[in-house]
Amino acid sequence: MFEFPGGKIEPGESGEQALIREIQEELETTIIIEEFFMNVNYKYPTFILDMNCYLCTLKDNHIKLNDHNSIRWISLDEQNINWIPADIQIFDTLKKRGILHDTNN
Repeated sequence: MFEFPGGKIEPGESGEQALIREIQEELETTIIIEEFFMNVNYKYPTFILDMNCYLCTLKDNHIKLNDHNSIRWISLDEQNINWIPADIQIFDTLKKRGILHDTNN
C-alpha cells in the first residue's frame, strides 16, 4: 500500500519540525514546508490517527528510501493506487483542489 511520508511528533517538536526530521530519516532528503494543507482524523480498529498534513517541496532531487519499499510520483488523474485508508482523503482533497506534482521537473 502507498502512503504519504511522515511520522510521530517527538517531545519538544512542533509538527513542522517533526515532518522535516521524519522526511530526513525516511528519505534522506530535505524539504521546505510551504503551507499547512489539512488535518486528517481517521479511526483505525486499534487507534485513532490525528495528523496534520503540509504542502512541501524538495530542496534537492536526492531521495534514498530507508523505511519504504518504493517511491512513486503520481498525477492526480491516476485511479488505481492502493492507499492506506487514512491517506485516501488526502489524495481526494489534493484532487479537489487541483494540487499536483509536476512530473516533468
